Amino acid sequence: MCIYYKDTKGLTYRGREHVFSDAIGGMKKLPRGFVSDKANDLFSKLELKAFRKSMIAQNRFWIGPGKKGSIKDRATSSVNIVTYKDGNFGLGIIKNGVDHAIPCGYLYDDKLCWSCNAADGEDTIYSTISVLKNYNGKIIRLINPKIQIKSLLFGLHEKILYVGTCNDSISNEKALEIIKDMVVQTEQGSAVLSMNDDPSNHLMPIQEDNDILRVYGKTAMNVLAYITDDSYVKSVAFDKMRLWITTGEDDKYFHMFPKFDFDNPITGVLPRDSHWCLFLNMNGMLIAEVCYHGFLKKAFRLGDIPDGRFIAPDGFICDWRNKKEYKLVDWLKVMPS
Repeated sequence: MCIYYKDTKGLTYRGREHVFSDAIGGMKKLPRGFVSDKANDLFSKLELKAFRKSMIAQNRFWIGPGKKGSIKDRATSSVNIVTYKDGNFGLGIIKNGVDHAIPCGYLYDDKLCWSCNAADGEDTIYSTISVLKNYNGKIIRLINPKIQIKSLLFGLHEKILYVGTCNDSISNEKALEIIKDMVVQTEQGSAVLSMNDDPSNHLMPIQEDNDILRVYGKTAMNVLAYITDDSYVKSVAFDKMRLWITTGEDDKYFHMFPKFDFDNPITGVLPRDSHWCLFLNMNGMLIAEVCYHGFLKKAFRLGDIPDGRFIAPDGFICDWRNKKEYKLVDWLKVMPS
């Protein structure tokens, strides 16, 4: 029986769920049969959003880990609109914690300026121009109101054309028409080429909504199942919590900012940048606090405790930097004195 969908008919159990997602360094898995493939499919969609567009994603770009929990490489961001010290716009990615400019053109006030990373050189601009002449591939739009009206920002990355505007009033077809016209003007010498080596400010669209909170919430339920068992987490006491996680309904009931203090000597000595989940019994209510990278915290009221557990804190720690995971009781045995 699935700890999320319980005895819903037709559930299958081909895969296994990580306690903490492997995308952020989680290693241990729940036993097969705890989480159905239907729940896994749902979580994959929610995590894709959380680990690419939320504050957790920001941490993955600057701190780590990278793909599938890689320690060597940090996650690479998607293409973002960036601004430079001189106020100009550009396109860039964050790769292994380092800004990298993408060759791009910026049309504003009827002027066209091409820019690229100084270390890459002008040849990357000319290569981009050559491809754009006959481009008919995929276009991804980047909308940011800070871009001037009637201005257009565009560049290629991994054979995809990125187009930045202040709104979506210009169609892809019209944008491509303007870009190809700008390419012709560039070849006629009516454009400015520049190198950028100033630190950039990435204008990333950060999302912190109910879907992101559900990722935190399902992590709490995963950890609860791991440190107890599947029968415990299937208690009717947690039915409302699992309904919110699977449907998104009644979101205001479950999430809350911490009104209790887990910032005690235990959390003060947890591994650097670790992810963790701690539980505590507060007057018969099971409270969970889920934390990513040591400081992104969300607290939840899971439900009434079916028994007298969690008078003392319990939980689970993912020390992704050192490729180790601990139940709280095991961490207390090895933590620095």
